[in-house]
Amino acid sequence: MCVKKLEHYLAKRRGTGMSQERFQRMIKSFPPVTIEAAWLGKPTNICSVTQAAEFLLMKWPIHDGPKLKIARQLCFDALEGKASAADARSAFIGAAKEANIFHDYLRKSA
Repeated sequence: MCVKKLEHYLAKRRGTGMSQERFQRMIKSFPPVTIEAAWLGKPTNICSVTQAAEFLLMKWPIHDGPKLKIARQLCFDALEGKASAADARSAFIGAAKEANIFHDYLRKSA
């Protein structure tokens, strides 16, 4: 997948004058995924395909990895309507685990 293509897609969508309702449908919300890293300062919730895609492109702590590539591709596919938000979320979790930034509340509280 071409990272530039995803960056262009997100920038194009941000600049449109679409209604808030249409924009909410477009961002493809999903249940929060919490990530945590020292440079973030605090745990951060990612709640949509759009947020996940932007984070994967602009704030991701590693530059390469098989799960990162899959997550980027699935986020782009979900934004294009070719994959589900649930699939993009699962791939994002896998990439977060690969980057060692996934915050698993169940494991931490046990």
